[in-house]
Amino acid sequence: MSVHHDPNSPLLSEIFEPRIPGKPFARNNRMNFYTYMVQEGNLAQLLFAKAPGVDPKEYAVAALVHKGMPPTFITHGDADQHVGLEQAHEVVNAMKKEGVDFYFEELPGLPHGYDGKEEVEMKKMYECLLKHL
Repeated sequence: MSVHHDPNSPLLSEIFEPRIPGKPFARNNRMNFYTYMVQEGNLAQLLFAKAPGVDPKEYAVAALVHKGMPPTFITHGDADQHVGLEQAHEVVNAMKKEGVDFYFEELPGLPHGYDGKEEVEMKKMYECLLKHL
């Protein structure tokens, strides 16, 4: 991962392959870098290393919430090891503040990416969709 620590190294870009349930992720420089950042807990510091003066909070989803957004369904496992549950709560609070119609489902014991598993039915999400179609 040493190439990723050098902010003067060339930028990495590769074609992203869509996720196919049951098939392992393709291992490439981008995926290896992401996995490394999550593992080391330094995603924000490395991701914004070439952007001095940029506050990662400016890129938070909660900062993008605005009046007039369509109804939104938010689900988050409380055992998510990649994205903190507090980020979902920040989005929910921003939606409350802006008066956006939303539905929030916090799921105990579920990790990041749980919704990609075939056995997960996402019933409440479909109920939400059907209500607003």
